[in-house]
Amino acid sequence: MLNRRGKFFSNAMKLLDAITISAAFFVSYFLRVHFHVFYKFDIVPSAEVVGKAAGLSEYFPVLVLWSLIWIVMLLWNGVYRSFRTRYFLEIIWIIIKAAFWSTVFFGSISFIVKIQFVSRVFFVFFMLISTIFLVLQKGFIYYI
Repeated sequence: MLNRRGKFFSNAMKLLDAITISAAFFVSYFLRVHFHVFYKFDIVPSAEVVGKAAGLSEYFPVLVLWSLIWIVMLLWNGVYRSFRTRYFLEIIWIIIKAAFWSTVFFGSISFIVKIQFVSRVFFVFFMLISTIFLVLQKGFIYYI
């Protein structure tokens, strides 16, 4: 009975993390598309500092790949083990380690496969926002 309940909560946490990562993905994409609105730093007025973003349909496979990488890295770092025996700072540290390894792993894959349409601005936005969203989500669950 306890084993089934533990598996259920673990799978529910993975699903909630996937939803959180997807939300961070769409927020990051929105910020990337509208980056020119809040970034007005033009050293050379005639030069375009940040180009136009690729379409959302092109980014969708990246969402699937990044979600899988995030979930595997969170699993690998042990975030889905019991919350009862951990301090919240330990959970934050696990998320930061998973963010680092997700960045390294996706960066390696995108270099090997030559994924060139994903902008660096989007990459940075996504990693920061998804880390913040996951910390907030785990904090909400931890303190319930």
